[in-house]
Amino acid sequence: MFVRLESPLPQLPRWLGTALRYRFGKTVDGRFHGISYFIVDGEIEAALLALLPDALQPRFICSYMVANHHDIPPHIDNGIQVSINCYVVTADATTSFYRFRQPRPAVEHLDNNDAGTAAGLYRREDLDVVASFHAQPQELWVLDVTQPHDVVSAPGQGAREAYCLQSRTVAFAQLLGYAQRSGGDSAVQA
Repeated sequence: MFVRLESPLPQLPRWLGTALRYRFGKTVDGRFHGISYFIVDGEIEAALLALLPDALQPRFICSYMVANHHDIPPHIDNGIQVSINCYVVTADATTSFYRFRQPRPAVEHLDNNDAGTAAGLYRREDLDVVASFHAQPQELWVLDVTQPHDVVSAPGQGAREAYCLQSRTVAFAQLLGYAQRSGGDSAVQA
């Protein structure tokens, strides 16, 4: 579900770019509440991709995630298999991973997203918590985002922000297995 990596990165600044890649959430009273992903390029993108073995780098995209609501409900990331998050601002949030109590849980579809597909949110009462983590700034975490997960912080803590390396074609177990076989200079190693 998740693994913490040792970070060889220098302290990363907040990303100030405004080029939106996609977002998921709801607009209430003219304000967006949810998760936005912004395009990251240049030196920061190169430094983050260098965390990966050379053979995997073309299979990942680099984004800056901003979760601007204190309660991001349980969800599965749209089409993303694995995400490596380098947290910049944590908002004292906890990420929890779940398993379904029943084979076909109820899902609320979000039509309001920029990824071209309907995102789904799950009800906590249909799920059991399996594991949780509380990230600190500058920590690297590998997440299996094909599993239901949420992000919760106390109201008023502000946005949670992280650089994300995401892949639609590399699965969590595949990435960890590759890391165990390869060794080398990349951060993604067992």
